[in-house]
Order: sequence, then structure tokens, then C-alpha cells
Amino acid sequence: MTPGDDIIDLIGSFGDYESMTYTAGEYRDDGIQAENRHYYFTDMELITFWYEDEEILGEIIIKDSTFTTSRGISIGMTPDDIISAYGICDSDGTIYMYQTDTGYIYFHTDEEECIDYIGMHGIY
Repeated sequence: MTPGDDIIDLIGSFGDYESMTYTAGEYRDDGIQAENRHYYFTDMELITFWYEDEEILGEIIIKDSTFTTSRGISIGMTPDDIISAYGICDSDGTIYMYQTDTGYIYFHTDEEECIDYIGMHGIY
């Protein structure tokens, strides 16, 4: 599963979500407005764009301490660990964002400068 996937059938594969919220989203070229849906699970959040005929995964936020990126980064690690694995990037000191082939991966750090969640979002 990656950002950009149609996930109508996959939401249930994660089990029951704890809650779901939605807000008005952006318009497609054909004038149809998306509804942004946020599905909250224990250690994960899925953000989707719902149109009249499809639901597209836009962003994944992972808070599960057992998750590790392909370069070995996980929750609790530091900015130095991120930079060692992914290189230097523009950062505001809290979010470290890197472009990938399908979008972006980013690392959010807390006030103790430890990663508290990892996010991935696509380019559309």
C-alpha cells in the first residue's frame, strides 16, 4: 500500500478504526470537490481523498514503535539518525522531509528531539 492507491477495500483490512473525521478538500480538474477523510487507528492514521467514485490514499502517519523504514529509521530516533540515513534536508527543526519516487517521507520530532511519528504522502 502506498499513497495514491485506491483503498476502498483496504480500509477494513486494518481492523476497526477508532474514529473517523472529514473535512472539505480540494477540487479536481473536473470540478468535483474531494472530502478529506482521516481514519484513526491505535498507532496509525490514514488520510484519504474521497470523490464520488473513488477513495484515494493521500497520506499515512505511523506512530507504531515497531515500524522501521527501509533505511532503518524508527520512532524514538534522533535528527542525527535521520540525517545519517537520508542526508541533509531543509527542516524547521521539527519536521525532516525527503522526496521519494512516489511522494515524500517525513519525520516529525517532539520537544525532546526524538521522532514521534513518521509520515508518507504522495504527489498528485
